Amino acid sequence: MAQAIGAYKAEGLTVTIDGFPGSARALQALEGGSADVAAGFYDQTQTIQAEGRTVTSFFVLTKYLGFVVVASPKTSNPIDSIAALKGAKIGVAAPGSSGHILLNGLLARQGLNPEDVSIVSIGTGGQSITALERGLVDAAVVADLVVVALKRRHPDLKILVDTRTPEGLRQSLGASDYPGSVLYADPKWLASHDKEAQALARAMKRTMEWVRSHTPKEVAAKLKDVYATEDATILEEALSTTIAILSPDGRMQPGAPETVRQALSQSNEKIRSTILPIENTFTNRFVDRIE
Repeated sequence: MAQAIGAYKAEGLTVTIDGFPGSARALQALEGGSADVAAGFYDQTQTIQAEGRTVTSFFVLTKYLGFVVVASPKTSNPIDSIAALKGAKIGVAAPGSSGHILLNGLLARQGLNPEDVSIVSIGTGGQSITALERGLVDAAVVADLVVVALKRRHPDLKILVDTRTPEGLRQSLGASDYPGSVLYADPKWLASHDKEAQALARAMKRTMEWVRSHTPKEVAAKLKDVYATEDATILEEALSTTIAILSPDGRMQPGAPETVRQALSQSNEKIRSTILPIENTFTNRFVDRIE
């Protein structure tokens, strides 16, 4: 959206956007040096910190995770809960993605281990829809656009977990404030590219303000070349949910990082057993300087 409405250009930035099938691949691009900034999920910053590396979130895009766990309409297994996933094949965008991280936490809360399920990489969008409709997986962790499309074709689609609302987060993770998508970068890059990071933060805030002041139909029109769907109303319906979970100002809220740490500790032994400086996983300094 920032590219589509000219928000980068307005800030004097020339931005190249590379799309990846899953946030784990975006993180790999960042750490490999082919990207300066990644659009991923905040929980990834804590997960890799537990592995001895550091990336820093500097702009919060969504105030909730936004993932939905659905059962395949073609599965032969009677799946009506996370506990019923034991022994099942579960699709995620890619191994190590934030959806996979969420899944591990959900399993742990039910007394299950990651090894109790089989993980299948199903990408995003049309790929994940195909995997679910053909019964290649028993369930999957997906996002708005996939959920809306599936519900249109399968009205009785079984939703096991919905993290798009505070209520869904409380029921699934015992938390009502769990930041989702963020922009993050290597802290050394942020230190040496203060001007660029500040401009990116301004561009993101400008974009979110534009989105909130326009209808889902108007937003969808700007994204029709990015998210191609046969039925434009599917994108519009998905966007109505996404717009509702946008961060109001890009700021990491007090207590939110600790909430994420506690949720991750359910399934991550390193996070559970080590006192990590999670204050290094985020900064509000760029958001605070936006006038």
